[in-house]
Amino acid sequence: DLTPFKVLEHFFLFCYTFELCLWFFAHGRGAVKNPWVAFDLVLVVFGILGTYIIEPVLNGLKNSGNDSLKDTLAGLLVLRIVRLFRLARIIRLMIVFKTL
Repeated sequence: DLTPFKVLEHFFLFCYTFELCLWFFAHGRGAVKNPWVAFDLVLVVFGILGTYIIEPVLNGLKNSGNDSLKDTLAGLLVLRIVRLFRLARIIRLMIVFKTL
């Protein structure tokens, strides 16, 4: 049963989205000039697309005969691996705090 992981996925996606909203509230569109904010923006967009758009469409197409569309959308879900790069951000923060 993957329910706890789904709940955590929604929770962390909400946290990253909220953080981005705070960045844009504080700095406006200039927040994207920060490369880490731009990186987070890409990750959040891919997360929202994968979780709330592509995955439900794939679930709806499960019993349909349109295999090419299913294969295309499943290929897009591979982009979720990009979210692993969030670890790079955490490591960067650990290095910054280590110097403090």
